Amino acid sequence: MSLPCFLDFEASSLNPGSYPIQVAWSLPDSRIECWLISPAGIEEWDDWDSNAQAIHLIPRDQLYTHGRPPHEVAARMNAQLGGRILYADSGLDRMWCQTLFEVAELSPVFAIGDYWRLIHGLMPASVTRRLGWDVQWREAAWQRVAGRRHDAGNDVRQMIELYRMALTRHGGSQ
Repeated sequence: MSLPCFLDFEASSLNPGSYPIQVAWSLPDSRIECWLISPAGIEEWDDWDSNAQAIHLIPRDQLYTHGRPPHEVAARMNAQLGGRILYADSGLDRMWCQTLFEVAELSPVFAIGDYWRLIHGLMPASVTRRLGWDVQWREAAWQRVAGRRHDAGNDVRQMIELYRMALTRHGGSQ
């Protein structure tokens, strides 16, 4: 089954000067690519929040030793995702994608869509009108994903699982 593509970023913080440190995306066959992004040599990428690090568990020095340059990551995204719509569950992902591509001096050749609008389109109104349905469904999807939250690759896996749950439980009634 061909699936929509999903996108998630982890970032240095939630501050206005934040920058992307990890990105993951899925392809229609549900394969996932995940990359650490190095801030090396980018003067404006100096924002770092230890509270954010406590959540995503990616130390800044790991970005320097294992991260790839922004241009390389952005070029890989374009090569893999050209002409596709990637669904992100937060407007922050759109901002961090823009930040990545600006630093890389590239333009994305894909679009970013609203994940929750996609999911709502699959779900009957009787479900989406219930208070807290999204929290319950997210938690159920996390039960199907091995690994920790706030890792971009695992977050994309959870998005895929929630999408599959919506399709199978409700037949994708649109």
